[in-house]
Amino acid sequence: MIYNDEKDVKTLFKMANNGDTDAQSKLGELYYFGDGVPCNYKKCCELFEMAASKGHIFSQKVIGAFYFDGFIIEQNDKKACHWWWCAAMQGDAWAQYKLGLMYAIGRGVHQDWREACALWKKSAVQGNADAQLSIGMMYQLGQGVQQDYIKARNWYEKAAAQGNAEARYVLGNMYEFGLGVRQDKQRAKALYGDACDAGFQRGCDAYRRINEAGV
Repeated sequence: MIYNDEKDVKTLFKMANNGDTDAQSKLGELYYFGDGVPCNYKKCCELFEMAASKGHIFSQKVIGAFYFDGFIIEQNDKKACHWWWCAAMQGDAWAQYKLGLMYAIGRGVHQDWREACALWKKSAVQGNADAQLSIGMMYQLGQGVQQDYIKARNWYEKAAAQGNAEARYVLGNMYEFGLGVRQDKQRAKALYGDACDAGFQRGCDAYRRINEAGV
């Protein structure tokens, strides 16, 4: 929506000043894009953080991303983790996935595979394909959990069913080499092709390799 009508913007200001977190978040967006108001990243961040501090999940995710990227505000991994934790504790699947990633790589928090796994599982059961892929990788590699190819395959299949290209690639890898499944190179080739069609370059490379091998 383009806010050309000054009345619309004034209404948002009034609502935001009265503590309406949706209005504060929307004004933050307007200041970010310069829509109806001059572009102002400082005010944008102030408004998102104001709404986030009152429990507004979308704003918590956005301000966390701002701190993570360090594009319009000073980069701060600990603050990114704080805001994503706030959203994750309210059950947001995207925030659970992102916070899990921070635990996995040790950014802003101590590296902890078990915590990463716990967060990704919460996200994965809500249908987040990236979390499903990550859980699958943890089971395949035995990081934070006992290695289990069957569980890895099950999580990969869930992510692949949602169109996740990398999940299709790693599933293809499991079928090609018989990891937790009966070896099936034709199935592997088809999965590599699907991953390639979805734009995943490693899928294209694997498809070319297995095709040249005469499969």
